Amino acid sequence: MYLDHIINIGQGISIGIDVYKNVSTIFKGDKIKQFNQDSSQIERLSDNILYAPNLHVLQDVTKREQQYVDDLREIRESLEPVQQALGEEILSSAMILTPEKMQQAFSNNPWDALLDVRPFNIVTESSNSDMLPILFHHNETPFLGWQTSSTLPKLFNCHYDLWFPETGLTTKGSKYGERFQFKTVTVDAWGKVIERCTNSAYQITELINNVPLEMVYIPAGTFLMGSLENEKGQYEDERPQHQVTITPFYMSKYPITQTQWQAVMGNNPSNFKGENRPVEFISWHEAVEFCKQVSKITEKDYHLPSEAEWEYACRAGTNTPFYFGDTISTELVNYNCSCPAYASENEGTYREETSDVGIFPANAFGLHDMHGNVLEWCADPWYKNYKGARPDSRVWEHGGDTLRRVLRGGSWVYFPRPCRSAYRYRKLPVTKYDNVGFRIVLS
Repeated sequence: MYLDHIINIGQGISIGIDVYKNVSTIFKGDKIKQFNQDSSQIERLSDNILYAPNLHVLQDVTKREQQYVDDLREIRESLEPVQQALGEEILSSAMILTPEKMQQAFSNNPWDALLDVRPFNIVTESSNSDMLPILFHHNETPFLGWQTSSTLPKLFNCHYDLWFPETGLTTKGSKYGERFQFKTVTVDAWGKVIERCTNSAYQITELINNVPLEMVYIPAGTFLMGSLENEKGQYEDERPQHQVTITPFYMSKYPITQTQWQAVMGNNPSNFKGENRPVEFISWHEAVEFCKQVSKITEKDYHLPSEAEWEYACRAGTNTPFYFGDTISTELVNYNCSCPAYASENEGTYREETSDVGIFPANAFGLHDMHGNVLEWCADPWYKNYKGARPDSRVWEHGGDTLRRVLRGGSWVYFPRPCRSAYRYRKLPVTKYDNVGFRIVLS
């Protein structure tokens, strides 16, 4: 069942507790108008979320020894990311149930039992209508995975019966592009891989003068931009941490490569030559011109990412210093490891130049090389901190230092500290270095 049409997700399960909250029966559009007419007990939880504890379509469900959640605040909190993803008003009911055998199964490794596991706030629809969603918590972060209805009873040795009401809606193929799979990893403070996952995302591929440009779909969401108060190596310009709501967009899977630049601009200014290496020695003005040329060729609106879009895309649902976890290693990122270490990771190998894009694992959105390799230009002018920052994903244009533009992500010559997700840098827009490149976004 596609998330675009009806969402049936869990909220609140954690290992060691005995309640699994199952937020269910989400409607939108004309269906809301119908229920507004049918029910006199609809409560408004927020500007965009309605709650109806006595929806007539739930009469059969209540006979299954399930109880309604009484705390409306918990319902609202669990529905907020769903509403953000759908981008319109929704109507929901909520229930709780207690599948104890399932919880016992989750005391092991849910990644072994589930498919397409990703953080809850960046979940996308399943490509298989027979897939059922399972939500669990790991290190206080909610994750959602999928498994077929026929496989679940075998895995958990219990009956897992999700109920989907008749909505009159039909499922369709994805409007976001072609689904692709990729590997992600999580490391500990020593840089040791402690988890490996297989995820999936959507992408579209543009042919720019017969050269492919892969653009990955980045779903809508809300995140905390900036560094945590206790984050090691933070700078004052990364604060105050603030909430930002992001609308969907596409971002190039890799930094723009030399082949892609050559296909559009007809030259290659890079110092470290290589078809699949990122183009470098690019000024902000030249990056903007590249976007204009691609927009002209494709008749679409390509541009540099806003700083908020860049950090949201980099974090991909994480709040750790790096999307890999508490630190990085040279097996995951091209950076200067000569000294000092960020946490307790081994020194590794300092490459002293750029590397081919895509040779390191992706983040949970399916983007590569967001840490290290080359710094990446953003559209925004420079601000010395986030006081008064925009609450949305648009470029923060007014009041900043327009003589300098923002760069993100660190590079091959940077130590780990400036490769963090929250790190910000600025340079004159005419600046050109062999560690400066860019990637592009599509609205």
